[in-house]
Amino acid sequence: MKIAIIIPYFGEWPVWIDLYFFSCSENQEIDWFFFTDCEIPASYSSNLHFIQTSFDTYCRQAGEKLNFRFSPTNPYKLCGLKPFYGFIHQELIAGYDFWGFGDVDIIWGNIKQFYTNKMLGKYDVFSTHADRISGHFTILRNTSYYRELCFKIKDWQSKLQSAEAIALDEAEFSWLVYPEARF
Repeated sequence: MKIAIIIPYFGEWPVWIDLYFFSCSENQEIDWFFFTDCEIPASYSSNLHFIQTSFDTYCRQAGEKLNFRFSPTNPYKLCGLKPFYGFIHQELIAGYDFWGFGDVDIIWGNIKQFYTNKMLGKYDVFSTHADRISGHFTILRNTSYYRELCFKIKDWQSKLQSAEAIALDEAEFSWLVYPEARF
């Protein structure tokens, strides 16, 4: 089963980024896509993909895909965009069984030791929490249902345009994925 993880990251890489990239590289069955204005490492594993872009360009292009103006002033606001990554990047993930998102402050072990092909064949959503989507790592089956579920978030445009950081992934998107777990 093929998995694509999408991570927009803008500003400066954290001091531990080489260790993070190494842990990603040790998960060869997963492709990691970084949209960034940060310096690209001189050498990196073939499963790491860097798309050099500015924060403003990334936001403009995301807004174009979503058909509304998306122009946050702070890269942290991209956390609210996580449920939309599958839709925004659907051409990129077309050949994958799963798409997902994550953070760069995790050191990965062997992910496929836990999320085996047998489990991936049986379930559609994988999160590090049993009752909700986790912003630091979630994967979803690459179907139109999961790519478009984000549009059922009430007032999603105004929430994404708000200056306030709203955790759409871990709250409102979670309620759509796990409707019985309203916390």
